[in-house]
Amino acid sequence: MGVGNRLEWHLENPEVGAVTQEIIVSDASNVARSALDFGEMGPAEAVFEISDCGAGSSVTRGLETDMGPGPVGRWMGRMMDRWFGADYEAGQANLKALIEDS
Repeated sequence: MGVGNRLEWHLENPEVGAVTQEIIVSDASNVARSALDFGEMGPAEAVFEISDCGAGSSVTRGLETDMGPGPVGRWMGRMMDRWFGADYEAGQANLKALIEDS
């Protein structure tokens, strides 16, 4: 998959709903970024950074978004880990298993 590839899915959580994700940066050396559209919740960018770590590699995933200055934005920021944290952890475990099995 490379720049321009796009994916869409629908979450069961009605507060989130439909999400689209498009790869916007794919740097063979160590970084991949994708633009996410959470509809009414606004845009975000997901980032994967790969760094050498001794005999292996370390993958760091992150989500960058502007939650705004108000109390609703701060609340949303606190809820992000609850909404997506388990998915990120499962994705990291799946990625690790895939890499170690190949």
